[in-house]
Amino acid sequence: MLALLLVLSLTDPGFSCAATGTKLLVPATTPDAACTRLRAGLARAGVRPDGVRVALRFEKPGIASARVIRVAGGRATELPEISVATSDKAMGPSTIDLLAREIAGRLAKR
Repeated sequence: MLALLLVLSLTDPGFSCAATGTKLLVPATTPDAACTRLRAGLARAGVRPDGVRVALRFEKPGIASARVIRVAGGRATELPEISVATSDKAMGPSTIDLLAREIAGRLAKR
């Protein structure tokens, strides 16, 4: 999936997102809904989502991770994987919001 995101990132400057394991979220959601929430969270954090490619993964036991590629000036830069754990509660919409804030923070440093 990451290779596909990289190929897309070089040809289309918009935002793209793919998500797996979204049935583990409470309430269960679709991959598109998870990506829509992530995009909104990035915007709230002040990140222009153009040129950002994200692969979200939700897995047991409460681990959410994101692989992020930013494209600027025709050059793709992959960030180190970003992971968060929700060991004391079920993963849900707030988990996506937390990932969005973490991604925004890392993108701001680049």
